[in-house]
Amino acid sequence: MIFKRLKYDEYAHKAIHNIEEKQNDFKTKYDIDNYASWFFEQESETLRLYSDDKEVYFRYIPIGTFSLEKNTWLWAWANQHSIEPRKLRTLEIKEFGEKKKYKKFINSSSDGDKFMGWEFTAIAFQLLDGLGTYRVITDGLEKYFLLTEEINRTEKERIDNESIECVTHGMGRHAYVCQHLNTESKVGFE
Repeated sequence: MIFKRLKYDEYAHKAIHNIEEKQNDFKTKYDIDNYASWFFEQESETLRLYSDDKEVYFRYIPIGTFSLEKNTWLWAWANQHSIEPRKLRTLEIKEFGEKKKYKKFINSSSDGDKFMGWEFTAIAFQLLDGLGTYRVITDGLEKYFLLTEEINRTEKERIDNESIECVTHGMGRHAYVCQHLNTESKVGFE
C-alpha cells in the first residue's frame, strides 16, 4: 500500500514540475496576473479576464472545486451543480486513475489541503492538454479551470448566440424535444 502512495506522489510531483515552466510562459504571454476582474460562464464554458483597457477570453474545461470550509476536493465529473458539458472530459482522469489505482482520481471527492486543487489541475494539464490553468474563488469555493484555447470577442459572441435565454432559468443551451412526449400532464420542463 505504501508503495502505491509513493508512486502517486512521484507522479504528482512530476506533473507539477512539468506545468511550472509552461504556466509561467502562459502567464507572461497573456499577462494573466494583471487583470482587475474575471467572469466565467458555465453555459458557454468561457472565462473572461478584463480590466478597463484590456480583456482576453478563453474556453475552459472545469477540473473541480475545493471547499475552503470543509477542505475537500470534488471532481467536476461528479459535481451535480456544474452544467458545463466539457466537465465530462475529467472522466479521462478518472479512467487513468483506475488503470494506475490512484484513489484520488477514482473517488468523486477527497479530503485535502490548499495545494490539492493545483496538484489535480497540473495533472489535468498533463492528461487533457491545455494552454494554461486558472483558479477563481467564490462563495468559499476554489474553482479550477484548464484553459484550452484563447478566443476573441467575436467568437465569444457567436458562442453566446448559440444559447437561448429563458425568463425563468436564464441563459442555456438549445434543447430539442420530440413531438411524441406526454402532452397531457406537466412534466416539469419546457
